[in-house]
Amino acid sequence: MPTRDSRLMPPPTWRPRGSRGVRVSIRHALIPISLLFLMVLAFGFHLHFWILAVVAMVVPVSLVVSSIMLSKRLPRFEMEFNRFMQRGDISGMQKLYKESLFLQLMAPTDKMLAKKGMIYLESGDIRTAEELLEDAYDIAPPNRKANLLGGLARVKYQMGRFDELQEIAEQWRQRSLFPGSANVYLAAALLKSVQPDPEFARELLTEAKGSLAEQDRKLADVLWKILDS
Repeated sequence: MPTRDSRLMPPPTWRPRGSRGVRVSIRHALIPISLLFLMVLAFGFHLHFWILAVVAMVVPVSLVVSSIMLSKRLPRFEMEFNRFMQRGDISGMQKLYKESLFLQLMAPTDKMLAKKGMIYLESGDIRTAEELLEDAYDIAPPNRKANLLGGLARVKYQMGRFDELQEIAEQWRQRSLFPGSANVYLAAALLKSVQPDPEFARELLTEAKGSLAEQDRKLADVLWKILDS
């Protein structure tokens, strides 16, 4: 159970339960695939060196071009996706994701898995959302893991996995500059704990006032009713 001095402690290290599936990025596979392709051309078809040199140039040029395209398209995609999500426009999220085939192939795998997971979460398929978000968290670099904790907290809350929710919410709270939403989910976990801590839950909800998204505000209202009953 967290203490009131938990902000001074190192963030808890939540990890997904069980083994995770291996997911290969198309972008990262381009170089080994291209090398294999060149070997087939060189030793299987005995092509001239200048032909192989031309073919070999295609891969680095493609990577440079795709990186430039990615740097332009990904921020626009994320901004538009978040706008749809804030409005609760599931069909808009789905359409945007399906139309972003280039990003599905070339963007960081953890980012696209997370977006897909949020679509399933908003659609009510919580188990699929859990699998996708945990996979995203598992492969995300350390500097992007904190961005996934909010979605994971919502998943664990809806599945009633309050022990995991407490670990996630504590980690989210300590890594966030604006921990209002994390406070709400940590309060929910504390109230559902084997050893409930309503006093600390009340402090967390008081701290969170005025800094919540609509869905988190609704959850906070539910928790206040539990505390005041």
